Amino acid sequence: MFTTPNAVSLSSPRASLLTLGFVAALVTLSCASGGPRAEGPLDAPSALPLERTCPGGTVTTRAELTAFEGCTKVLGDLKVASSDFTHLRQLAELTSVSGSLEVSNNCQLRSLSGLERLRHASSLRLLDNPRLASLRALGSLVHLEHLEVVRAPLLRSSRGLEGLTKLKSLTLNETGLARVAGLAHVARIERIEIGDNPYLISLAPLGNVRRVARLEVYKNRWLNGSPREFFPELTHTNYARIEGNVAFSPSERERAQGLAPRPSLPSHGLLAKN
Repeated sequence: MFTTPNAVSLSSPRASLLTLGFVAALVTLSCASGGPRAEGPLDAPSALPLERTCPGGTVTTRAELTAFEGCTKVLGDLKVASSDFTHLRQLAELTSVSGSLEVSNNCQLRSLSGLERLRHASSLRLLDNPRLASLRALGSLVHLEHLEVVRAPLLRSSRGLEGLTKLKSLTLNETGLARVAGLAHVARIERIEIGDNPYLISLAPLGNVRRVARLEVYKNRWLNGSPREFFPELTHTNYARIEGNVAFSPSERERAQGLAPRPSLPSHGLLAKN
């Protein structure tokens, strides 16, 4: 058999080395490109989890929290309470809660990390979480009827609530909030209670609210301005209580009392005792 001087036998050691080198090069290219990819319908984004519906319940231990891992929907109420959790990452697939989501009395909880996919809930109650410092994980939330944040002294920002456009009730009591910038897109709230927030200096982001059935703003010692400045677009309220905001000056108190003459804004129940 005729062969050229440079021909290499496939059974020779040199051929084996060349073959291994070729395979290694292919593997390297595969890794660099993220590996082989399926085409068509099989190439679904990993961001879409398989749907799994779970019944509501109360979570106090890590084992109970882990039982909700992979749940995308919760039917009923879900309560995370009296735990030592610092985050909620086991709930990373959760997109909706048909009832109330309550996170309360969690002394070590610093953030709501794990709720980044949550879009819908009937109500969100954040109660007595003394180390909670951020709501940014709620950035996907677009439907909520009731929001209640009580006794969260380290919470300085409401960023994360920008997806909300309406609420039935808003309660912010005893927080560390200085502003409510995360609520700038909310134009409709039936009931507002904002009280005992020692660092609150502005309600300007709520300036788009036009109708409130019951309005209470009290004992926010650094809150400066009149109700007209707080809610310049407000055209209707059945009851308004504005008191104990000690940064009000006498002239501002007079302007607060001036809320009444606006014909479309009933003055029933208006207080401006500061």
